[in-house]
Amino acid sequence: MSKSLLFILLFFIDIAWWLYRDTFGAGLVTDQVGWLMTYEHFGWRGMFHAFNDKSLHLVYHWFGFGLWKLFGWDGIGWGISFIALHAVVATLSYSVFSQLLLRLKISSVHLIAFFGSLIFLVSPYHTEPLVWYACMHYLVCSILLLLSIQQFLNYIQNHLSTYVLRFYLFFALAVFTLEISFTLPLIITALIILLPQTEITKNKLHLFLAFVLPSFLLVGFYFLMNYFLKGSAAGHYGAATHFNFSIPLIMGNLSKYAAKVFGFTQFLPYEKRNLLYLFFEKSKYGYLLFGVLLGVATLALWQLNRLPKSIRYFLFLVAAFAFALAPIINLFFSSIVNVEGDRLSYWANLFSAQLVSFALISLFSYFGVALVLVYLFFSVQFLHVNTQAWASNKVIQTSLLQSFSAEKADHIYLLNVPDNFNGSYMFRSFAPDNSFAETLWLKEGMDIRPKVTQVLSYNMIKLNDGVSVEVVDSNSLKVTFNQWGNWWWQGGIGAANYSTADFTVVIDEWSHSYTISFKTKKSNAVYLYQDGGIWKKVGGF
Repeated sequence: MSKSLLFILLFFIDIAWWLYRDTFGAGLVTDQVGWLMTYEHFGWRGMFHAFNDKSLHLVYHWFGFGLWKLFGWDGIGWGISFIALHAVVATLSYSVFSQLLLRLKISSVHLIAFFGSLIFLVSPYHTEPLVWYACMHYLVCSILLLLSIQQFLNYIQNHLSTYVLRFYLFFALAVFTLEISFTLPLIITALIILLPQTEITKNKLHLFLAFVLPSFLLVGFYFLMNYFLKGSAAGHYGAATHFNFSIPLIMGNLSKYAAKVFGFTQFLPYEKRNLLYLFFEKSKYGYLLFGVLLGVATLALWQLNRLPKSIRYFLFLVAAFAFALAPIINLFFSSIVNVEGDRLSYWANLFSAQLVSFALISLFSYFGVALVLVYLFFSVQFLHVNTQAWASNKVIQTSLLQSFSAEKADHIYLLNVPDNFNGSYMFRSFAPDNSFAETLWLKEGMDIRPKVTQVLSYNMIKLNDGVSVEVVDSNSLKVTFNQWGNWWWQGGIGAANYSTADFTVVIDEWSHSYTISFKTKKSNAVYLYQDGGIWKKVGGF
């Protein structure tokens, strides 16, 4: 690594440290708890089958298991590791895009690439992959993909077979890390098409045959491996979800991500952003946008030889941003709360950040730098909103875990469990899991898992959020929020009435409460409710 790149890396690590230092340890929650339990169960032998992951995310789990063995529950170790990985991604971004800009002989090369990487570094949409430690594969895979692109650019310059071998080494590792890797052949295709012939001393067909075709074959090999070893070609969320090619859905989500990333719409009041996102979901809008994009792509290809290099680079960044979203573009777009789902655009944000920097600086020169600084100011301000959510989250979850003292009861009902704090995950559970009990067991050594029933969850907004509990009769309790702005959750989404063999839950939206009626009451059971950072016991029931 050159001295200049090392300086940039250390500079980026320092910035990331100051921005994220209060969040260290907050992300050892929900899915990450599940994986840590799995790592404990399988031990080193789990590394051979990706710890029973639905997908062949082998490299992801090698890293995750390694950090678990290295740091255990040390949140500082996890936090420093993740900001270091993030800084490496940003530094590689600078290296790759400055190399590409140099080949295109575009002015202000290093300024554009540096500010693009800085925009990426401080994006408000990266707290999920940086603080929620279940998201390590997004960072590791992005590093591997950038290294692959770097080898491709090196080959264009020197035509050494060594670069081809390195390209496939990094790409193969990326494929077995996360599905965002599948987008690399599309991005390389866009790069080959849009690079001027004068910048490629070997013909473009040669590059397609050397880099693109084998890359698609490698992705196909992964699908076959996943099918035979894991029972599904798609893995992860399943074939029905990943292979849904509805044009209105794809165009609508593409518009949502573009508005979210470029316009910070996720920080608008919910009513305003919801109106915007609902508009994007209209079928007519989706088909119209598809037609426009298809027309622009056709015109660009038709007039390709006449396009200046700056326009080619701009089109490449736009295409790469869209292609980078391809594996997740038909998944559910989360807009109700912040943080959730931000990980899905991490890889695409590398291109959107460079696009903002390039557009502003190339169009407005030095005034463009001032505009970039304004953009960075808003990014940092919005980022602070999300990092503070994680920091407050850590305060509450630590207090609730360390103050728990009802382990001797025969059965424990948790009447309200914080699902998230302003979108940052806390004790989210998906049946039959119980995130609070599992975290308590792993972190505090107190095993209450067999005797806990988690009734409903909710979204915390402030540190003192909680509920009050009223004894209705000998078999019923009424649980009511102490404040406005919360709602009941179950399984990561809004809750609905439900019934079990032991009790029935009926939600009253108007009074912000629910009533739980027991069909049979267990002996020596305790009924706990969370209020701020402590658990309180229902008396006289």
